[in-house]
Amino acid sequence: MKLKVLIVLAALMGSSNLPASASDTPRFDGKALLQQCDSAEPLIAMSCWSFITGVLEGSLATSAAREEKPIICLPEVYSQRMIRDSVLAWIRLNEQYQPLSSGPLVTQAMRRQFPCNSD
Repeated sequence: MKLKVLIVLAALMGSSNLPASASDTPRFDGKALLQQCDSAEPLIAMSCWSFITGVLEGSLATSAAREEKPIICLPEVYSQRMIRDSVLAWIRLNEQYQPLSSGPLVTQAMRRQFPCNSD
């Protein structure tokens, strides 16, 4: 029985569509994020919203865990659409940064669009 399970697992692993190495993995940069966000396919466009929300929540959680001041300060009243639209507008306006990895790029866009006031 164990041998059958191992054979099935080996076959599944061998038939995987995963890239052979990290260098074969397509880079998820700002251009790819914009394409995803502009997609007419609702599930693809929703993954854009999810990505941006994840970057925001990750940044805020990291600041809180480190007991540091946040690097992104949202207004008291905001919507997910406002955040997404602000981030995408900044990325579109700053084309020179679009080749960068989308995680740090979204963080930078949020820092520029929602800066924290110095006390």
